[in-house]
Parts: sequence; C-alpha cells; structure tokens
Amino acid sequence: MLAAEQVDQESYLPESLGLMARDLYRALTQAIDARVARYGLAAHTCRYLALIHDFNGMTPKDLSTYLGVRSPTTLSALRTLEDKRLITRTRDADDGRKSRYKLTARGAEVEALVRESAVEVEMIAIRQLSPQQLKQFRSVIDLIRESLGDLSSSARISNFDQDAGDGASDPKGNNRERRSKHSVGMQNKPAES
Repeated sequence: MLAAEQVDQESYLPESLGLMARDLYRALTQAIDARVARYGLAAHTCRYLALIHDFNGMTPKDLSTYLGVRSPTTLSALRTLEDKRLITRTRDADDGRKSRYKLTARGAEVEALVRESAVEVEMIAIRQLSPQQLKQFRSVIDLIRESLGDLSSSARISNFDQDAGDGASDPKGNNRERRSKHSVGMQNKPAES
C-alpha cells in the first residue's frame, strides 16, 4: 500500500505536507531574516541579491521567472536593493526598453555576507541529519515536486496538442529545475529575455 493510500482524514491537518513545508520554510526564513537584518535586508530580498550575483545583468522578467513570482514583487525588491545602493540598473544595449541589474561593489560585499548567513542557517538546520538522511530528504522533496508538477501540468495539457512533444507535458520548460536549485550554488542560467 502506498503512503498516499494510508492518509487518515482525521489526523491529516496537523501532518499535512503543505503545513509542514510552510512551517519549515517559515523557520528557515525567520532564521535567515534574523541574521541578515543587520544589513537592512529580509530573506526574500536576499534571493534577488544572490541571483544578480550569480547571473550578472538579469532583467526583472528573468528574476520573476526564475523565482516564480509576479513582477510587482520583483520590482519592489529591486527598488529596495537600489535604494540601499547594492545594485545598479542599466539599459539593455540591444533593447532600450529593458533594464539590467548588476551588483555594486558594496552589493557584492553584502551578498557574500548574506550568502554566508544563509549557508550557516542551512548547516544548522541539517546538522542532526546523516548524509544518507539528507540525500533521502532531497530525493523525497524532488518526488513530491515532480508529482505536483505532473498534477498541475495535466490540467494544462488539455489545452495543448498531445503530440506537440516535450513542451506539451511541461509548458513552463525547465522552470521547475531552475527553481529547485537553492540560491547558494545555482548553476542553470535563465534564458535571455
């Protein structure tokens, strides 16, 4: 019998994957927030700083797509980083309508400190896990992500030609893979806009 078939409806809520994931996310975010507050930043803003560091010259659209957030959220974070003089905005050489963002020297210094704080929090979070448990945890998360991706994709597939190829089964392309990378050690550069 699969674990999904063993869910007890009455005890579901306290053990809900969604609540557990939210609580874990909240705990990690609060721990990072406590450490990065000394730089006048919040954890969600630090993600933008890390991406601009890793992929110099990103546009707001690149950032929104990569993080899976809406444009107003991205623009608000970018304004905060600009106000703190951690990033600069330049016009795209090929398309003057686009803005590209780069770290300032101060931004690079703060990004390194923030990244160190995030790694420190993650190391504290996993310190009681064996390497095997950590590998298994990541594997389980990947399986759940894949299942949910399949679920959300199946609702959209009806709008696509079944024979259209790989794009029909994953209309967002490789977005899930990009977002699954932690901001520390990201390796896949977003597509140029």
